[in-house]
Amino acid sequence: MVRGTERKHWIDTVRGICMVAILLFHTEMYYAGRDITPYRCYVHNALAAFFFISGYLFCGGRDGGGFRFAHKVKSISRTLIMPYFIFTGIVGAVKIAARHAAPADIFIDIISGRASWFVAALIVAEMLLALVMLITRGKATWLSAVALLSFATAFVVGNRHDPSTLFYEQNLWYANDALLATGIMICGVFYRRWEHLFNRFNTISYTSLLFVILLIIKTFIVIYHVDTVIGSIEISCIPMFLADICVSVAFLVSLGKLIGRLPMVGWTGARSLVYYFFCGAVPSVVALTFNRAGFGYNQYWQVIAALAATYAACTAIAFVTYRYFPALVGKHGRA
Repeated sequence: MVRGTERKHWIDTVRGICMVAILLFHTEMYYAGRDITPYRCYVHNALAAFFFISGYLFCGGRDGGGFRFAHKVKSISRTLIMPYFIFTGIVGAVKIAARHAAPADIFIDIISGRASWFVAALIVAEMLLALVMLITRGKATWLSAVALLSFATAFVVGNRHDPSTLFYEQNLWYANDALLATGIMICGVFYRRWEHLFNRFNTISYTSLLFVILLIIKTFIVIYHVDTVIGSIEISCIPMFLADICVSVAFLVSLGKLIGRLPMVGWTGARSLVYYFFCGAVPSVVALTFNRAGFGYNQYWQVIAALAATYAACTAIAFVTYRYFPALVGKHGRA
């Protein structure tokens, strides 16, 4: 949530759009058994946008003056670490009850951060960035150096496509991905500092140009089968990947600012953390239900129906959580 006199609705709009994209990917994977719309077309872009916005919100002020280390660590513990253990524990308990997993396996996955890779990577990235902000006092030069080092380490050490001798296979708490996330988050910090300059380009023509450039980049990525996987990094062309996420994030932010408030999409974006915890379990249950009802996948319109059911179920879970159990997500009252 953005602190201040006015909520920046574009943030919730962008997060809501990205969350629906993540739900679509998981719905296709569980229901159709494959990513009908290729992963490289949109999934990593949505994830990068989430990291970018997390960086944008990190300091609470344009110049970084709103950053307090102790307060930030407490906030990370309350809004990310605690929900991680609670919700992965709930999902794990359901899997154990349904005999889909052994208790020991669930315990190891939760403790090692594998139960929800994105949240695990975000926790590590936010803790790392908090430490960096404390040491560098938010100086742009030092933050830039850290961002470059984070990207370089993630791509060289953590890249499964071309692993170095230092490759970290275990990737506990998705440390490799957290380094990539840290670099993207620092970009979000910089964007907020100089947002008044970027706002000059939030026009229909500029946004349209970004969209055209993004389509050109995507064409090359699809034609040449460029790997763009994050969530255990597997990137085959680093310059193309960086160009792709830079343009896509700029496009999404510009689009979000042009659109402004979209009530249901924004509602989803503001509660995207809960959606994310269940973005695998719910599509799995929906797919199982559809298949047992004789509604197996044959045509793409069925995926849309499954997505609608998945979205409705996740929305119900998010509503109940924020309405009746806000403490589970670090809130002090009903949201």
